[in-house]
Amino acid sequence: MRLLALASLLVLSARPCSSEVRGYIRPEHFRFVTLVKDNDKTLPGGGDQGVCLHAWVHSRDTDSAVLCDFEVHLPLRTQMQGAISLTFGQKTCAELANLAAYEVFSEPGASEMLGIACQEFRDLYGRYLDAAIPGARVKKCLEPRLVPVKVDGFSR
Repeated sequence: MRLLALASLLVLSARPCSSEVRGYIRPEHFRFVTLVKDNDKTLPGGGDQGVCLHAWVHSRDTDSAVLCDFEVHLPLRTQMQGAISLTFGQKTCAELANLAAYEVFSEPGASEMLGIACQEFRDLYGRYLDAAIPGARVKKCLEPRLVPVKVDGFSR
């Protein structure tokens, strides 16, 4: 995870035209709910847990804001990593969410199209998370069993 933090600093410092992004999603925001139990330990992977987060993204340039909702799904177990502990899942989700948010929302022009930037954030975050925990997914909040968790969000 220290490598991810270093990578985020490198990405941000390598963007001379980017705008400053403020905000932070913490591990405790990821209050996962088990959606599918891991009933068969003999299969390569198993179970599913999810959380829906609501983060407001504010633009200081245009004084506009958009609610960026995203649903995160993690397997309870993967073939490669075995059981995914709650602590590991929360820390990984938070670090990668922040990395993806800073990458997307610091782009020039992101403040003019916050809704599109939110979708780009979901897409990038999903790729990062699936690379770290195979089978993880990120999408717009749709699962009715997940009560949204409000986070402070980001401003740029």
